[in-house]
Amino acid sequence: MIQYKLVNGKQVKLTQEEIDARQIESTAWEAERLRYEREESYKDKRRMEYPAIGDQLDAMLKYFENTDVSNIPELEAVVTNWKNTKLKYPKVQS
Repeated sequence: MIQYKLVNGKQVKLTQEEIDARQIESTAWEAERLRYEREESYKDKRRMEYPAIGDQLDAMLKYFENTDVSNIPELEAVVTNWKNTKLKYPKVQS
């Protein structure tokens, strides 16, 4: 297959070196695409299956609400802040 490029608006035949370089680049891109499908696409699939991050966090905070987390100061601060915010802005009953 003859391949061309534009030089100053004129169609010029690629050299064999340019054709070879394009083939190497094309092969590299295809290899990267296959690697992504094999190694990265599972993340996208998982992300679509997981509950929303807010729902995940809410479930964890509800678990820790009645759990002693005083031995983990960072977690205790998060749970305390969560509880205080819920008290400050209670859910509206419909």
